Amino acid sequence: MRIQFKRPLFQSIFGLVLVGTLSTGCGNDTAFRARAQSQSTPVCTPTTVTKKLRIFVMVDNSGSTATTDPSQIYRVDTLRKFIGDYGNRPNLSYGFGYFADDAYIYDVNSGDFTMNAATTPIGTVAQITNALNVYHGSIPPVGGTGYAAAFAALEGAIARDEASGVTDDYAVVFMSDGQPTDLSGNVLTWIRTHTAGLKSAAAANGKSHLILSTVYFGAASDSTSINNLRTMATEGGGQFVNTNSSGGLAIEDVVTLPGC
Repeated sequence: MRIQFKRPLFQSIFGLVLVGTLSTGCGNDTAFRARAQSQSTPVCTPTTVTKKLRIFVMVDNSGSTATTDPSQIYRVDTLRKFIGDYGNRPNLSYGFGYFADDAYIYDVNSGDFTMNAATTPIGTVAQITNALNVYHGSIPPVGGTGYAAAFAALEGAIARDEASGVTDDYAVVFMSDGQPTDLSGNVLTWIRTHTAGLKSAAAANGKSHLILSTVYFGAASDSTSINNLRTMATEGGGQFVNTNSSGGLAIEDVVTLPGC
């Protein structure tokens, strides 16, 4: 549930200013606006803000996604809509990756996806648009649901990004339709441990912070997967979205934009 607050009430989380709309708690199902793809007016028009934010979207590309998101509405169209609305903001930059049995990060230098080793994982609107075009047009869904592979790739991408001297904050959006196929033992324990590890990887330079939000787009009856992703968002300090009950998905509902 969301609560609307009037200015000047605000809350600062990891240096990102939240004004106007605050969640009642991390990891809870959020009430989302059903937004037509043709909608042209952004939900928020940020004021001039210099605080930088690196938005990284990691999406499930397992074989089952051919059924759960056949047109890639959640994994591609929502991000295209987002960058169409906010791509002119100079303080925002982007990364994109996908996972199945293995995980792949888009390398903005080579213009292609590389397994776990993107030299430059964060880029501009034009570069992330190309990543979406490549993914949507030439990478079919196949294989399992590799949570461990995805987290290893994310940690590696952040480490390489920060090695260049970056001190920006990160907003990671993790999308999946099912349960991990590359984990054994207690999945929730693994999620808690590795979500903390991802946040620690971002904080290794002593300046950056990371918030992890999650999106579930699988069967409404899969309560285990839903709980897994809700737990991941809770541990990541972000928001959880179940597309079965949300009425739609807008990236700006899981990523707090500086100045909004």
